Amino acid sequence: MLLQDKVVVVTGVGPGLGRSLCRAAAAEGATVVPVARTTPVIDDVVAEIRSAGGTAVAVAGDVTVRADCERIAATVEHDLGRLDGIVNSAFSVGALGAFPDIDLDDWRRAFEVNLFGALGLLQCLLPLLERDGGGAVVSVNTMSSVGPMKGQGAYGASKTALEFAMRQLAVDLGGRGIRCNTVYCGPMRGPNLDDAMEKWAQRRGVTYEEIVDAVTAVIAQGDIPTDADVAPAVLLLLSDAARVVNGTSFHATGGAWVEHRV
Repeated sequence: MLLQDKVVVVTGVGPGLGRSLCRAAAAEGATVVPVARTTPVIDDVVAEIRSAGGTAVAVAGDVTVRADCERIAATVEHDLGRLDGIVNSAFSVGALGAFPDIDLDDWRRAFEVNLFGALGLLQCLLPLLERDGGGAVVSVNTMSSVGPMKGQGAYGASKTALEFAMRQLAVDLGGRGIRCNTVYCGPMRGPNLDDAMEKWAQRRGVTYEEIVDAVTAVIAQGDIPTDADVAPAVLLLLSDAARVVNGTSFHATGGAWVEHRV
């Protein structure tokens, strides 16, 4: 299996990609540590993994709170004794709106979660990653940081900063055996996108099917990937198969980036 006997922390576990990442990592042999602010959500994920024969330990916490990050690290060390990988999937969209109309504190909130939350947790988990010779960090990114999207400045700017941070950490931590990479995600079929497309349809006075067609039209492969389709691309970077991949990023979008460029 791709992640046999590895211990992996996944942040931002909710109804979308985070949940799919946990399921997929467990199916590939990893012991998974789902992290989210809401206990019932991660408890459900752990129950699903265990019912399928996998291993998981839930830890509730907010990545923007240092004490929570320290508690997450202490739980991993106490319960599992090692760590091999971290997936930064926790995110905040922040303020939605044009720059002249927003409060910069809303932008700061996006940076606190998307950038400083990821870095703060990594600092707390770093001794565990180093202990057994290193590991891998993968940050989930967004197409909003590749091309500006109306109303998503806080999200795109904070995620752009995170992408650079991963390249910087590849330099700073590479000698310690720790690889840091980024995966860009586009539209993904799942609860989050389905809800968003329903709202877009209502605002524009069109049908849900018309919105689905519009989103599909910018994807080169001709369909919208699901959360479960994207998860293996993230897991690949956690695995030993990617042991020489460091400080880079790639797109798991079905070709959305290609289509936008044409």
